[in-house]
Amino acid sequence: MIYKKSWKYILHIFEDDDLHSILPNRYYQLNALKDFGIVKKGDMGGLVYGYHNLSQSGDCWIFDNSFVIEQAQVTGNSKISDKVIVSGSAIVSGNVNITGGAIITNKAKISGNVEISGNPYIRDNAVIEGNAKIKDRAHIYGNARIYDNAIISDNAKIQGNAQVYENARIEGKTVIDAYSKISGDVILSKGRRYRNLSISKNND
Repeated sequence: MIYKKSWKYILHIFEDDDLHSILPNRYYQLNALKDFGIVKKGDMGGLVYGYHNLSQSGDCWIFDNSFVIEQAQVTGNSKISDKVIVSGSAIVSGNVNITGGAIITNKAKISGNVEISGNPYIRDNAVIEGNAKIKDRAHIYGNARIYDNAIISDNAKIQGNAQVYENARIEGKTVIDAYSKISGDVILSKGRRYRNLSISKNND
């Protein structure tokens, strides 16, 4: 294998009969060539389809029980760990931390300082950025956009063209749909479905 001195990892063919019986594609496992971030030279990482899945720049890394496959990309200083799957044409960039069984797929875009944990499902054209937090089996899909310091948790669903931003919190199986805009310090947690709702509440 010929590689550039600037590279931080190389790939090794990953052989696992049990995995290939379920997912027949060829997988490669990351192997760190040097220390960077919290990764040490020689560390084995997660599984990918090829070099296009993980940037050689920055401190981004996929840890050893996660997948970044198909045309998905991880760049910047983002970390993928703890049984996460990133697939489709999804893009993860910036300083994102994704853990806890999350599934990110289709054309979803995650950036900024976003934190994702607790088995959420993010798909379609969803955009999550800023300092947003997505956790506890939340579902984000359609053309939904979550940003600023918004928190989506506890089986909540954000879909359609909805936007949740500033310090808003959506939880408790609540569904935000259509062209809703939830902002300010609003907390919606009673499990209701809202369509085309525009609401903002501030502490002051």
